[in-house]
Order: sequence, then C-alpha cells, then structure tokens
Amino acid sequence: MGVLTSYGISHRLICPHTLHQNGVVERKHRHIVDLGLTLLHHAALPLQFWDYAFTTVVYLINRLPTASLNFAIPFVTLFNKDPDFHFVETFGCACFPLLRPYHTHKLNFRSQECVFFGYSSSHKGYKCLSSIGRIYISKDVLFNELRFPYLDLFPSSSSPAQNITSYFSLNPDLSPPLVTPTPSLSQLPSSHSPSAPSIPSGFASISNQPSSESTSSHT
Repeated sequence: MGVLTSYGISHRLICPHTLHQNGVVERKHRHIVDLGLTLLHHAALPLQFWDYAFTTVVYLINRLPTASLNFAIPFVTLFNKDPDFHFVETFGCACFPLLRPYHTHKLNFRSQECVFFGYSSSHKGYKCLSSIGRIYISKDVLFNELRFPYLDLFPSSSSPAQNITSYFSLNPDLSPPLVTPTPSLSQLPSSHSPSAPSIPSGFASISNQPSSESTSSHT
C-alpha cells in the first residue's frame, strides 16, 4: 500500500461477490481457463497438470493478436520485435529431447519419448515429461505433433476419475432418439388384419340361411 501511495495510485477493491465490477480481469481469467482445459483435453492429460497448460496458454496469448491492442501482438508491443513462431509446438504431443547432458554413462540412450509440457520461463528450451515422471528442459528436441503419448507412458493414470476426457467429449451425441411410428390398422398387412375366428374341425358351420325344414313347415 505504501508503494502505491508513493506513486499516487489509489488501491480500490471490488465489493464482495460482485465479479462484474472487475470485468476485464474476469474475462481474461475465463479466457485462460477455457484454453487451458482445451489443451488438457486435446492431449488427454489429467487435471493435475493444469498449471503447465495454463502457463502455456499465457505464452500463446501473448504472441497472438488481440482486439484490446487494435489486433496488435502483445509481445511486439512490449519488446518491439516479432516473436519466433518456429519455436511454438503442440502442447502434449510426443517429443524426443536430447538427454545426453543429463546422463552420467556414455552408453545410455541419447533420447526417449516424452510428453511436451510447454516452454521454460527461465531457459530458451522446452519442458519434456519422461515416463519416470521427470521433467527435462532441452533446446534440442524433435516433435511428433500427430501423437499424444501420455496414456501410453502412464497407463495407470487413464482411469476415468483422473482423466480429463471423462469430463468432456468432443463429439457428444445430440441427435434425438429414434421413434418408431406405430402403424395404423389400415397399414397392417393382410396376415395381421382382424378376421373371424376359425371353426375347429368336427363342428358344423352355422349358416344364416334358414333350413329347408323350417321353410317347408311354413309353406
């Protein structure tokens, strides 16, 4: 508070439970959360890695045009230079970092399949999650943006309780249920049309015509 007062800044707070008073920040917060959940779902990552997804979202937003700056790029406005878009990769895809600097034995494998977890804030490199749960930071990384290997590297984490895909569905079935129309009596086939009950064999049929005996008696 003392620092703000020394610069002539008045620190004002919003009223409790009135988020609309701070609409700009709330909309940006929602923007970050929506994009972060989208990245997690697209890569089939659990919610426990939300911080890596949200940090990557902020990195991408700062390098995209925004209407708040007349569709200028925030990175360009701040640093007066264009961002390196060749450095941008697909979050959660398969990556193969150079692991030789991390190994103590020359016969260890030079690389292994990892999950791309975003960009390092203190290095010009990528974060790569290995199958043992360790995050490597490397600038020499090969990417396969068509594969998302998290569920293959961590099969025990694919339960519905931990998987983000249990909360969302890219292709929900919104089609109405099929209703089979009930046919009317006129549409029923002849085999199902109502008819008189059949008379069992051995019984004489009753005719509506008068018998010859009754006719002759009246004559």
